[in-house]
Parts: sequence; structure tokens; C-alpha cells
Amino acid sequence: MSIGSRLHKFAALAGVGIAAFGATYLALVGSDSPTGLLTRAINGDRVDLYVDNAHGSKFNEQGRLVQTFAATRMEHMLKSNQSIMAAPQFQIFTQRGETWNGTAATATVLGNDEVRFRDNVLIVDATGKQRLTTEQLNYFPQDEKVSSAVKVIFKRNADTTKSVGIRADLNTNRIELLSRVEGVHVAP
Repeated sequence: MSIGSRLHKFAALAGVGIAAFGATYLALVGSDSPTGLLTRAINGDRVDLYVDNAHGSKFNEQGRLVQTFAATRMEHMLKSNQSIMAAPQFQIFTQRGETWNGTAATATVLGNDEVRFRDNVLIVDATGKQRLTTEQLNYFPQDEKVSSAVKVIFKRNADTTKSVGIRADLNTNRIELLSRVEGVHVAP
């Protein structure tokens, strides 16, 4: 086979390869040019950022540490400005100097305004004397308040109080049980 014949065969194969690549590219990304792909409007309902083994700290405007968290995975949704965390572990440091530790199956962070903990929520103070369990708990970091509309169990030392719904202010250490309250007090 002559060199000219080989070159002709190579050119034909290269042309077929380039055509196949072009057809595949167009099938996968449409007819948009690479520049068009970069300037096209983003689908806001998608995850725009994810982090495995996420860790973070939040400071207030005065530079005081107010929260830390760790999660096995965190996904941020662009349009709704929500971050969804799997297996979050967190610490809340109140203005009064108290520390609350917590875990849940999931948490949804709604901007800077609210964190919604869901499923197997457990909150314990640093001394281990106060403990709250529930399936849903909403935390409002700006006000250092928590609330829930579902069943909660609050334990303090050997005392146990159950209710449906709670509102609590972590600054004043005030707890309001909303309905169907039952309690057991154990004398020291």
C-alpha cells in the first residue's frame, strides 16, 4: 500500500472520528457553543455546591463564636438558598456562655434565619443535666430561640417532662411547653 493511499485512509478515519465526536457533543450538550453553556441561565432547583465531611464555624458581628457544625454531607440549593445537611452534629454557644450540643438525622439551613433539625433530634447542655429529644426542632440563631410543634421530651436531672410543642429562649433559659404537658418529678 502506498503512502498516499495510507494518508487517504488515515484522513478518512480521522474525519469519521471528528464527525462522531461532534455528533456526540451535540447530543449531550445541545447546539450551544461552549460560551453559550457558560452564559446560559442556571437551573436554580439543582444542587450548586456539595461538601462531604463538612465542618464549619459561625461568628456573630462582634466576632464571638456562636455555632459550630459537622455533617457527613452538605448540599446547597442555589435558588432557595438552602443547605441540607446529613447527620449534623452541632454546638450552639449562647450569649449567657452556655453550650448546647446536638445531633439529628438531617438539618436544613435557611439562609441565616433558621435551621430545621429533623428526625432523632437530641439537644444536650454541656453539663449533661438537661436533654431535649424530638423529631422536629427549629432553631432561630439571630434570637437564640428554638421551637417545635410535635412531641418533645425534656429531661433535667432525674425529672422528665413531655409535651406537644415547645418554645424556648436560650438567652433567658425560659421554656414554654405548649400542650398536653405531663411531668414526673423525682425528689432528690
